[in-house]
Amino acid sequence: MIAPSLGFVLPATDGSIPLNYLINFHLKHNSHHPWIVLSATNASPEVTVTYEQLAHAVRKAVHIINPNGSIPQGECVAIIAMTDSITYLTLMLGISRAGFVPFPISPQTQPADMVHILSATNTSHVVMADSPEMLELINALSAASDRPLTIIPLPILPNYILTSEK
Repeated sequence: MIAPSLGFVLPATDGSIPLNYLINFHLKHNSHHPWIVLSATNASPEVTVTYEQLAHAVRKAVHIINPNGSIPQGECVAIIAMTDSITYLTLMLGISRAGFVPFPISPQTQPADMVHILSATNTSHVVMADSPEMLELINALSAASDRPLTIIPLPILPNYILTSEK
């Protein structure tokens, strides 16, 4: 864990800043401070992702999830995907920032159980990876569901965080 550096401003803990606005707080007060550091490997150098880059990634995730603003605020958006922690967390922050309820579901859950969970929670928007296994799952869910599912492709991390626009 990296200790906050000089000049790092901590958000209030009294509930005055809603969770889905913490990214805006850090963009304003801590934009150039590290949010996360990816360790160097034999294949790649160490990468530092700042709060500014995170904020841009979250905005992009919001746009990917609801590009035309058609999903009403407060809707559950399920995530059924196996991906890296940074992508998953950024996606959950984006869903929350968009005014939706992030609803993680393990891809190991049986399709019949997923249909039940999605139906019981009135969830019709699902973020999924575009893989052969997930395509089979999409077909099974769509066939068994009593309502149409909107499938949102899982964003790929380098496309929306490490190449963030300023």
